[in-house]
Amino acid sequence: MGKFTVYLAGKITGNENYKRDFIKAEWKAKELLGDNILILNPAVLPENIDYNKAINITSAMLREADMVVLLKNWKHSRGAEYEKELAELLGKKIIELAG
Repeated sequence: MGKFTVYLAGKITGNENYKRDFIKAEWKAKELLGDNILILNPAVLPENIDYNKAINITSAMLREADMVVLLKNWKHSRGAEYEKELAELLGKKIIELAG
């Protein structure tokens, strides 16, 4: 059996510190869920990727995840709001990281 897969959703566009935020979220997710998880992190995509291409790729990542972890800034992101809605439609477990 494969590892439990977690997708991270949060604000990237307009967030100059997004890479740092997503790395911190990886640490927090591992603290909450244990080290034996596979994290799908959209912050690894190239910085200059077209927004629509990025959403298509991250949507595919999310569909393959067992759970979605929302970063604290997700409500300030059109893309993360979409990802939360998609996760709900797909019946994924969703948790929100505090602070």
